[in-house]
Amino acid sequence: MVFYQKLKKTKIIMRKIISIFCMSLLISCGSQVSDLELRVAKLETEIASMRKGGGITSVVPAGAYPQFAFQEEEYNFGDIRDGEIVSHVFKFTNTGEAPLVISKATAACGCTVPQWPKQPIPVGGSGEIKVQFDSSNKPGMQNKVVTITANTESKVKKLLIRAQVNPRS
Repeated sequence: MVFYQKLKKTKIIMRKIISIFCMSLLISCGSQVSDLELRVAKLETEIASMRKGGGITSVVPAGAYPQFAFQEEEYNFGDIRDGEIVSHVFKFTNTGEAPLVISKATAACGCTVPQWPKQPIPVGGSGEIKVQFDSSNKPGMQNKVVTITANTESKVKKLLIRAQVNPRS
């Protein structure tokens, strides 16, 4: 009987030790994830630039980032008719200290399609992001966000388009 009591106490102690170990592992990993994600994003940017053959050197001073300077970050198409396809070009300049690489541009809805430059934008260079909106079956006020992922310090930039979609006459 004494043997079983000791065994039960040992199991309880082992469970507590395992629980403490798991908790400490989870807590310590939480702080490392953001640093790891940042390093992965930087490496993905460098790999993308090397694949494109854009001649970008991977030796960039620490803290040197490209930066978007858009002429406008929002555009309102105003009143349009249901079924109309409209587009707008957002123009920008790289005002940062390193070449700008846009890895993707997305919208939450298939009705909004962005097109972006696939080649790196050098420091001082400019580029365009064309956004097309298909208003078919989208009545009323529409607000669509285009999310741009790039090698900037913030990693993400958002553009907004708006339209009042009126029914067909």
